[in-house]
Amino acid sequence: MLPLTDERAEFLRRTQLERDKREVEQKREAAVVKIQSVVRRFLTRRRLAKQIRTDFDAVFARFVDLDKTTELPPVVNAFKTGRALFLCYDWKIDRERIAQLCRFLIISCDSVDAKTSCVSLSLSKDHIGRWARFLRIFLWECCTKLPLLQADKSADLKLIGLLLHTVVCFSTCNGWALLRGKQGEALKPALNQFCAKIVSQLVANGMYSQLGTLLFRSLCRKKASLRPETLKALIVILLRPLLNENFSEDRLCDFVVSVLTAPALLIHLSQESITLLLTNNLFERTINVLLMDRYSRRIFDRLDGVTSLNLLANLIHMSTFDRKVMVENLLDFTNVVSRLLEKCHNYVVASGKKSQTNHWHPIFGWYSQRLDEGVQCTMPLISTQLQHLWSKQTVQCLFRDLTSMIPALDTPQSPDSSNGKDLSVSVRNLLRKIGTKQPFNAKSFKKFGTPEATLTALVCSLYQSALTTFVQLHTDILSGLCREDFLLPKLWRFIASNGTDNGLKAYLDLLAETQSALCPEFAILTLFADGASCIISILDETELYEQQKPFSIDELTAMARFGNMFCFRVVWDGVLDRKSWTNKALFNAVYHLTMVVYNRDCHRNFIKDPKFWLIKESRSNFLMSEFEKNNERAVFLLQRMPHIVPHKERIVLFRKYVRADKESNGLVGDDVMSTLITVQRGRIIEDGYRQLSQLSNNTLKGVIRVKFVNEQGLDEAGIDQDGVFKEFLEQTIQKVFDPSLNLFKSTEEGRLYASPTSAIHENHLALFDFVGRMLGKAMYEGIVVDVSFTSSFLASLLGRRFSPFDELSSLDPDLYKSLTFVKHYDGDVADLELTFSVDEEIMGQMCTFDLLPGGRTIQVTNENK
Repeated sequence: MLPLTDERAEFLRRTQLERDKREVEQKREAAVVKIQSVVRRFLTRRRLAKQIRTDFDAVFARFVDLDKTTELPPVVNAFKTGRALFLCYDWKIDRERIAQLCRFLIISCDSVDAKTSCVSLSLSKDHIGRWARFLRIFLWECCTKLPLLQADKSADLKLIGLLLHTVVCFSTCNGWALLRGKQGEALKPALNQFCAKIVSQLVANGMYSQLGTLLFRSLCRKKASLRPETLKALIVILLRPLLNENFSEDRLCDFVVSVLTAPALLIHLSQESITLLLTNNLFERTINVLLMDRYSRRIFDRLDGVTSLNLLANLIHMSTFDRKVMVENLLDFTNVVSRLLEKCHNYVVASGKKSQTNHWHPIFGWYSQRLDEGVQCTMPLISTQLQHLWSKQTVQCLFRDLTSMIPALDTPQSPDSSNGKDLSVSVRNLLRKIGTKQPFNAKSFKKFGTPEATLTALVCSLYQSALTTFVQLHTDILSGLCREDFLLPKLWRFIASNGTDNGLKAYLDLLAETQSALCPEFAILTLFADGASCIISILDETELYEQQKPFSIDELTAMARFGNMFCFRVVWDGVLDRKSWTNKALFNAVYHLTMVVYNRDCHRNFIKDPKFWLIKESRSNFLMSEFEKNNERAVFLLQRMPHIVPHKERIVLFRKYVRADKESNGLVGDDVMSTLITVQRGRIIEDGYRQLSQLSNNTLKGVIRVKFVNEQGLDEAGIDQDGVFKEFLEQTIQKVFDPSLNLFKSTEEGRLYASPTSAIHENHLALFDFVGRMLGKAMYEGIVVDVSFTSSFLASLLGRRFSPFDELSSLDPDLYKSLTFVKHYDGDVADLELTFSVDEEIMGQMCTFDLLPGGRTIQVTNENK
């Protein structure tokens, strides 16, 4: 190959450049042609869109409202014009045109003239195909735009109603005017099938999701943003697929998730809309689909904490409109409510586990999901719906068998009874569905094993779940269950009818056999104990001791014996493990009931046997010896239930521990180190506080020697530990508990309690600490001081419950008398014009404290009083 010369190389270079230039020119010409094509196409489409909109406005501009007197154009021409709009459709530009088209279609459906009625398009072979496709596109466009509209705006609210009205018109042919008469009736089946196919296509595209979003947003506020007639139209649309598919389970799942999860739905619906739901038996159908494992999983997987609560509230509210169905499906209703409560409980944060990711919920307390402002606005309405669960009517329905079951328990049910057999099978199936432990079937627990008893236990479990889930409604639930003395006396009679010792042996044996408190039968005892603790603590003396409502003195005595022995046996016999003594709801409920009755008996003795509260079956000296060995069972019993051991023996044990403590700290003997303090007679509290509050606990346990200084500033004769220190201690306690110092106040009976205005002392908390140390020193040294506290103050120090009414009678007799009068007033309390406030003089000013929640304090001077 010959080497290239310079001329040849230059020739090839120029040739390549020319070739590249021609390629660039060709690409430039192609780009220009393409740009011109796009521009021409854009301009053509814009001209076409302008022409289409001009033609549309010429045909439909007259439809500014739903005036049926408006002259209608030929339907074929209108259809072609409306169909052409979707060639250039843009929601932002054509929003009003869509509204005009909706008005035309609605008015056209009411026309009896085939030339102007769009119904004729459904009967025409030439147009039915294109008409059906247009309807599917147009109605789906209506559905997708509904969630984008803001119902709180007047223009959007009007458009929402118009779009929904359009969808309603074409979801069924029953309202089409052209089909009236015999000939039209014959065409309705085919045309209804035509409408059903269109609705089915909308559902397949996601109509339930779109309309469910609109429904949720419109109700997620204090007042529904949609009008009642608009809500009705929305419900009608959402019911159409169910009616078309004969309430298939798949479609019912979509309805439950999209509709029944809307917040406070039944509160916002009109009576006509509620009747529509009840007529189609939606309540029973919903209960049934939520029980089917296949469909219930689909529903529950799509629920979160908010929607679960909404669904639960709507079902409870719906049950109030259909009591008969609820009673007939009591097992299923109980199961569904229990499962929804369990779903809600998964989002409830246990107390003590608060974190930055948790949020406060008006019903659940601390909650693991964030609540937006709209959801929070619906909480009062949802709370109103939930209250139906513990209303008198619902409680009577759920416990309808309790009254008849109590006398029947003594007579075993015939094994051949078909009703009992069917109920027993239903109960077992229910327990298996909700994952609850099967009822115990041993012969000794035959009364527990009856289907009626187990059904009652399941209902009690439902209310126990409500108490633990709806933390902020705990008091409301107990108040509802205790209302009018209907439930608790019957529950106690059922408990007491289960064998000897008022059912104590049966429950202890059952607990020992199962080794847990998961059996549903324990829910009866737990719910009763919680409810009885609540009601007994608020009864006044007239109700409890004279009227003996809701329990007689004999029943209170029997409850005390039951609770005292139950708690002792559970702990001492090791029926439950150590952690269960404080963690199990069963033990805590019975223990609290026992202590409430014990405190009422201490306040006013109604049990005549002085040894009633002692455990006779266990020798107290053995229990005390086990306590000294640090046996955890004995330690727990003496800490929580010291009344089971005689008071004298507890004092002996205390002195024994004091001696042992002194020996271990070297405080016994002649060579014990002592601490000397100097106190002026006129400044006993100040000097004592200044010098003793700085001592450590071990130093304070030792010998304290006191030197008194008289008014002349001279030392008084005599320095010894016993006499002078005792005198100092007695005088200190006497002055510090003097009500004039305002650290403590005294009742009319001379009992002391902490003054609510003690904060006038700058160091009042430190003074309280000093007082406590002085009392502790007196007890440590065995010095008896004349101090008597109110039982409420002592209970607060010990962290125990006490009866507010009992303590109020001693703290403020006048207020107690007034409140008791109001409580038993037979007329309308509003006639008394009460303010529910209390006046108290503080630092020369009269302050009025409002006793109602959210009240305020008003300061009024004595001159203005």
